[in-house]
Order: sequence, then C-alpha cells, then structure tokens
Amino acid sequence: MKKSFVLGLVLVVLLLSGCKMLTALFGKVTVTFDLNGGHINGSTEKVTRTGDPEDEFLLPQNPFKNATASTRYMFDGWKAKESSYNFDYETFIDEKKQVATFPEGDITYVATWTIDW
Repeated sequence: MKKSFVLGLVLVVLLLSGCKMLTALFGKVTVTFDLNGGHINGSTEKVTRTGDPEDEFLLPQNPFKNATASTRYMFDGWKAKESSYNFDYETFIDEKKQVATFPEGDITYVATWTIDW
C-alpha cells in the first residue's frame, strides 16, 4: 500500500513538472494560436494543433485584423504566452517554411500586430 502511494505521488510530481518522457508516454501536446482580435478566412476562433513533442506541424495562415477609421493593422508574428518551461521562439517556429516543432508541453501563441498608419 505504501509503495503504490509513493509511486503514484512520484508519477504526479513528474507529470506536473512537464517531464518530456512522461508527455511522450502518456499524451500529446497542444499548441494554440490566439488570433488576438484578428481572423483567418472570417473565423475568429483560436487555431489548435495537437501532436507529439519534436514532430513538425504546419503553422496556421497569417491572420488579418480589420482596420478602423484611423488605424490599419499588419500581422507581425506569433508571440508565446507564458509557459511552464523555458521557451525559445526561434527554436520552434520557422516562419519562412511555415512550419513549427511541437514543444515539450502545451503552449499558446498570440498574434502580434503593428499599426500601419
């Protein structure tokens, strides 16, 4: 009884810490793209990709953000929200190829915008 409790506790601690081996064994990771007021083909819904760590996936199309009477927006890229592990944007996203690599844990990117006038 005591051994199984300790084993279960260790498993929970490792799982909560984002251990890569446990992620690979027990599940997929999800990358979410928050359009931050923009849209892709008229849809304002977040875009998600799910897969195994280190596998590649296609990035969503670049979103658009409707202009106002005084402001026009240009898509400036994806910025990672806070995550529970160290994250290097350049390591995971290659915008020229429009591909990215699944990181070790779930993460959300937010569209960033530049004001164009």
